[in-house]
Amino acid sequence: MNFKPIKYFVFLLTSTLVACGQSSVDVHSHTYVEGSVESETTVSVTSPGYTEVVVTTETVPSPPELLMFDLVDSYGFSGQFDPDVALAINPYEDDGWFEIYWEANAWDDYWVEFYVNDRPDWEDAVYFGSQMCGAGFPCDAEGMQFCQYDLDFGLSCDTGENLIADVSPLIYAIPQTLYVFLQVCDLDFNYCEYDYYPVLFE
Repeated sequence: MNFKPIKYFVFLLTSTLVACGQSSVDVHSHTYVEGSVESETTVSVTSPGYTEVVVTTETVPSPPELLMFDLVDSYGFSGQFDPDVALAINPYEDDGWFEIYWEANAWDDYWVEFYVNDRPDWEDAVYFGSQMCGAGFPCDAEGMQFCQYDLDFGLSCDTGENLIADVSPLIYAIPQTLYVFLQVCDLDFNYCEYDYYPVLFE
């Protein structure tokens, strides 16, 4: 597996700067929520000749926000840094390894999930990995994952899961463009945001 530490020191620095300005991803959401939500509870305590009103306010943390998503293909091209190059994954190049990077804004721990589909649509997308991120986990606000596409049309990530997703039902011809999705969700999966890249599977 080829590592690119120098390039991705620059990558992480640049992505942090990008996140301070305009968003670098076109985020989609199943359940859009804007900002934190405050809920008030009012309790009246009454005794002879005395009434006290107690109001408590609870702030529900904002759901996780996807700030950046990048995919580095089998040839070392980046969706972020090489936007004019068509991304491609080849099981014969670097044993089919590719890299996924992301940055999220989250008040709490969150899930990141990886999917693939034969169209830019979430419905019927094939799951090929996930991990929990947050304080004390290998991924926190920023994360990266090594994933592999093998000669048997298997797709997996180095998440510790014993899972190799079969993407052969999505392949009608070789090469073929598939769509690789990254999704961030709160712990209960009540709110999720995702984005995707078109990738040529060779």
